[in-house]
Formats: sequence, C-alpha cells, structure tokens
Amino acid sequence: MHRGYTRRHHSPGAVDPDPSTAMPDATWTDGDATYEVRGIRDVGRAIRARAGALTAQVGARADAADAALAELRGPVAVTLRDQATRTSAALVELVGQLRRAAAVCEAFPDPPAASAPPDPAPVAEVRRGAGASSGSPRDLRAYVRASAAADDDVRSAAASVSLEGVTITRTVRTERPAPASVPARPPGAPPLPPIVAPEAVAPASMIHLPEPSGEAARVTALSDGGARLAA
Repeated sequence: MHRGYTRRHHSPGAVDPDPSTAMPDATWTDGDATYEVRGIRDVGRAIRARAGALTAQVGARADAADAALAELRGPVAVTLRDQATRTSAALVELVGQLRRAAAVCEAFPDPPAASAPPDPAPVAEVRRGAGASSGSPRDLRAYVRASAAADDDVRSAAASVSLEGVTITRTVRTERPAPASVPARPPGAPPLPPIVAPEAVAPASMIHLPEPSGEAARVTALSDGGARLAA
C-alpha cells in the first residue's frame, strides 16, 4: 500500500523542541505524495509502559483483596470477593487494549506484528484466607486506599492513548501553470520545476487506536464498588 517506505530512527535521548524539525519516525510514499510522521514512537513507548504498570496491578489487587478478606464471613465477603475478581478480569482486558494501541504506534504505517506478546492471564478467583493478615479493619482501610490509588493509575493509562504530539506531513509534487501575473516564458524554455506543497494531515485520519476509556470506566466502577463495600 505504501510505496518507498523507509523507517528512520534517532537517538532516544534527543529532544527537539520543534516537532516539525525533528527526524521523522517514518517516511513513505503513496502515488505523488510523500508522508512523514513524527512523535508516534514516543506515544507507543508511553502506552506500553502504562500497560506494564497495569499488568503488575492485576496480582497486586488480588493480593490486597486476599488480605482484606482473610477472616471475613457472610454475604458482604462473598460479594466483595466476586467484585475483586471481576475487577481483575476487566483490568486484564484493559491491558490488552493498551498493548494493541502501543503495537499500532510502534509499527505505523505498517500493521503491527501478529505475534504480539500474550495478555496476562486473569486471576481466576480471589480466595478467602490466602492473605497473610487477619482481615482486620486496618486491612480493610488499606484495601480502600490502595483501590483509590490504583484507579487513578487506570484513568491515567486510558488517557495516555492519545495522538497528541503526533504530526503527519504530506508533500505533493505537481506540475502547475505559472500565475497569470508572471510574464510568459520564451518559446523553447525548459518547463518550470514541480511545486512542492507541504501540508499537515490530521493524525486521527490515518492512525486508528483502540478506545480504552470504556473499559477503564468499567474497571474503576467495579473497583469503587468493592472499595465502598470494604469501607
């Protein structure tokens, strides 16, 4: 689809204050148009880092729930355990969306590789009695605080799936007649050189990323429900 595609790299530590003069992440041609994209690799790296942080949350949330539920009994404990398990499952789905978004950014304008790393396995069940503590009020309060901090990270991770800072420039080389105000060229004169016309292209018109805000909202709603039960 993209003819003449070349991938260009620059030093990860180099920071250029003017994105328009930075080395492009990729350059490709399509017909008489040449495209350059900048900033998309940085976006991909940021999203993948967020996905890694949320992957660590899956086990941490389950461990925190185990500790809080160690000695609890009754219907509230059953509901809280189910809420924590469903939160972990929704978090795994969110991590998958972030990884897919990162893969698009890292490979654009090519399709991402089919052999992407597998998503982390969901925690099958939060078990009562698996924690090292006694499920005291202190453990329940710690669970509520940890849930709120983790939910902030979830919202930030979803917001990181954005094309802000990404620029795409298209340059089209076309033969155009000289303006009428320019004197006529003498017979036999060579033709005017092609006019190079650079223009900005909206990144969203060419780059399509997963939309994780809905799944992030589901994670935080489940987590908040569990935290309110614990409180």
